[in-house]
Amino acid sequence: MDIKGISELYDQGDLSSALTHAKTFVRDNPESNEGRSLLLQFYLFVGEVDKAISQLTILEKEYQDDLPSFMTLKVMAEMLKADNQRRAFFSSLTTMPALNEAHEAFLQPSFALMKGVADGSMTKDQAQELLDGRPQPLFECKSGEETLTGELIEPDDLTAFALEVFVANQGYAWLPWQEIQSIEFFPYEKPIDLLYRKAMVHLLAQDGEEAQPMHVFVPTIYAGTSSTDTQASLARATDWDACPTTEIVTGIGQKCWLIGDDLVPILQIQSLQRRQVS
Repeated sequence: MDIKGISELYDQGDLSSALTHAKTFVRDNPESNEGRSLLLQFYLFVGEVDKAISQLTILEKEYQDDLPSFMTLKVMAEMLKADNQRRAFFSSLTTMPALNEAHEAFLQPSFALMKGVADGSMTKDQAQELLDGRPQPLFECKSGEETLTGELIEPDDLTAFALEVFVANQGYAWLPWQEIQSIEFFPYEKPIDLLYRKAMVHLLAQDGEEAQPMHVFVPTIYAGTSSTDTQASLARATDWDACPTTEIVTGIGQKCWLIGDDLVPILQIQSLQRRQVS
C-alpha cells in the first residue's frame, strides 16, 4: 500500500491498519522520509513514544544538511522528550511540574488531588474542598465562526487548576489558569499537530511589566487516555470517568474546556482572551 492509501486509513480512523501498513512501507522503502515521518506520528497515537523517537533519530541524520528541516525535527524531539516526562510524572507524581516557584500555590490543589487519588487517601469531602477553589476566569473564546464569552472551566478535576504545556528546553510543565492572559493556537497541518497543539501563551503582567510571550505545545489528549481506545487516542472523541468514591471526574480523549455553558474541544479553538469581570 502506498502513502496515500495509508493516509486514507488514518483519515478513516483505522489506526491499527494504518500503523501496520506504515511499518511495511518503511521496511520496503527505507529511503522514504515521508513514510518514516508518518510512521513516527502513528507510533505517537498508540503511545509508543520510544519507537517514535527511534524513527526521529533516523530522520535527523537524513536532514542534518537541511537546516530548516533539521531544526523542525529538533523541536519535535523536544516535544517527545516532554511527552515522556509527562508520562513519567503521572506514573510517579514525585515533583509538581510548576514552571516557576511563583505558580506553585495556584497549582498545589491539582497536585494534592492527584496524590490523594493515587494513594487512595482522598475522600469525597476533601476532594470537594479542594475543587471549591477551582479557577473560573472569564475568557473570550474564538471557535470557528463563533465567539463565546464565559467562565472557563477545565472539566477534568485532576488538572482543573493547570494548563499542561510542553516548553522547549524545559519540558513538561503546568501553568496556572489564574495567571494566563491569552492563548493563541496555530493551525494544524499534520497528524502530530493534533496531539501537540502549537500555541502562544501570554501571562498576566507582573508589577506593571508585560510578560514575554511563551511558545508552547499543549497536549490535546488527557493523560489517562488508553492507547487501546482508538478514537480517543486520535483526539476524535471525549468521554468522562467519575470515581464512585470521591466523585472526581477525569477526562478521556480530546481535551475540552467549558466556556460558560458550552463544552468546546481544544482542536476547535483558535484563541482564548481573558476578559475583565464587569
